[in-house]
Amino acid sequence: MEGKISAGATAQVTITSRDGTTTELTAKDEVKRAIINSNEHKYHQTEGGSELLSDALVQDLGCFGEGPLVEQVLKGTYVPPQPPPQTSFKHANIQTTCRGH
Repeated sequence: MEGKISAGATAQVTITSRDGTTTELTAKDEVKRAIINSNEHKYHQTEGGSELLSDALVQDLGCFGEGPLVEQVLKGTYVPPQPPPQTSFKHANIQTTCRGH
């Protein structure tokens, strides 16, 4: 088929483990499984809960950004409730995160 661009399948995948070692997968079934695993992880990250869905933040910001204090977040004046001890730094510092975007 002259003049046509064909989109091929992914031929290989490189997986980097937590310790930094890499593994190259080239077998069709291995590549397919690695892509499926990556997509499942990516699109299911917040299942089981998200710190941004805590009762205090939902009360202030709503589930969809419709809460009464959203304007404060946009202005950079929102003071979040004190997070519980197990809350990660990434979500505890919501004001700085929102102001930077």
